[in-house]
Amino acid sequence: MIDRKWAVVNRPRSRAQILRQSEVFAHHRPIGTWEVPTPVEKIKALKLLKQMSSTNIQVKVVKP
Repeated sequence: MIDRKWAVVNRPRSRAQILRQSEVFAHHRPIGTWEVPTPVEKIKALKLLKQMSSTNIQVKVVKP
């Protein structure tokens, strides 16, 4: 699954979404992908995923 994000935020709803996505990927697919518009957003996403201990979501930069 690919999830395109305009911005990565560290809020309770966002953290809950990470947990839900990670659980779904664990049951149905090995890895999901987040697409973000800039390298800065990629760094923020990677930090948030590391904080949430999510290892089955990858992040890549794509043009909006």
